[in-house]
Amino acid sequence: GGKSLVPENTSPHIASASRNGKDVLDVANDDALRTVGSLTTSSQVSIITAFDLESDSQGVMFYNSNSAYVASFGTTSTSIDVGAGTGQYYINGNTTAFVGGDAGPNTRNDLEALISAGTGWNIMAISELDFSIWTGDFVFLRYPSSVWACSGLFADLIVVPSNVSTADRQKLEGYLAHKW
Repeated sequence: GGKSLVPENTSPHIASASRNGKDVLDVANDDALRTVGSLTTSSQVSIITAFDLESDSQGVMFYNSNSAYVASFGTTSTSIDVGAGTGQYYINGNTTAFVGGDAGPNTRNDLEALISAGTGWNIMAISELDFSIWTGDFVFLRYPSSVWACSGLFADLIVVPSNVSTADRQKLEGYLAHKW
C-alpha cells in the first residue's frame, strides 16, 4: 500500500540485468518519479532505500515543490538537507549517525564520500526527518535542475511516517541488504 509514483519528466526504464533477477529502476539525468499530492506531512519521518549510483558527482534524492530537499550529495560544501529537520544518516550498516540538516556539521562532499558509486548496492537509512512543511508533490531522484539529478539503479524505497527505532532500522537495512 501507499502512494503511487508517476513519471515526473521522462519515465525511468526498467532494467533487470544481473540484479538478482529482480526489476530495478535504471535512472538517467532527467528521469524522476513523483507522488500526486503530499507523501506525508509528519514531523517524524524515516526513509530507507537501496541504490547503486552510476555517477556520484552530484544529485538530490528527494525534493519538494517548496524547495526543501533531502540526501543531496556532490562536490560542494553546502547543506545535505534543507527544510527537512536534521536527518540522521546511516550508510551501509554504519551504527554511528552521519548528521545532515540545514546547519548540520556535514556537507554534500562528506555524504558523497560515504556512498560507493558503481560498485554495488548502497543501503541508506535516514531518520529524524521533518516533513511538516512539505506540501504538494514529493519528487524522487531529481531536483528541478537536471544538473542535480541522480543517475544509477534504484531498487527499493521505504518511507515510514515516524522515527524508527534502532532495532527496526537495522531490521529494515538487513532486509534490503539480504534482498539485494
